[in-house]
Amino acid sequence: MTKRVVRFLFWAGFLLYAISLALPVGSANNTASNPSSGAAWALDAFLFPWIYAHSHSWGSFVRDSPITNISVAITGWINPIFIFTIVFLLLGKALRTGEILRYIVLLMIPFSWLALAYQHAYRFRAGYFLWILGMVLSLCFAARKKAES
Repeated sequence: MTKRVVRFLFWAGFLLYAISLALPVGSANNTASNPSSGAAWALDAFLFPWIYAHSHSWGSFVRDSPITNISVAITGWINPIFIFTIVFLLLGKALRTGEILRYIVLLMIPFSWLALAYQHAYRFRAGYFLWILGMVLSLCFAARKKAES
């Protein structure tokens, strides 16, 4: 693949990722006229462990519904770790760390399926699929972009 194609695929993936945060995710808890955006859902998932622990306790976080709570907590960390991974891969200062984080982000994605099921998502909207596709494209071609430049 040429350097231009790799660069295009990386930026196309990152653009899809950014657009996906504005698109609705959709769940049974939201009305059709007011679906939550990907960014709102990501922020809720990120803050969930702290809000839950504040309302209850850290012990009950694991005891009450361990699979659900841990899935939502892991899902909340996908976006920050994704951004750090992209930065590491593009800067090339810690390529090994970036490579490890890339696989960690990809392994975290299935936890979002459980988190969406917990929030009674009855349909996965385009925003969710663009979020996944954007992250995968960006992660795959960020490493190639640095390696080929």
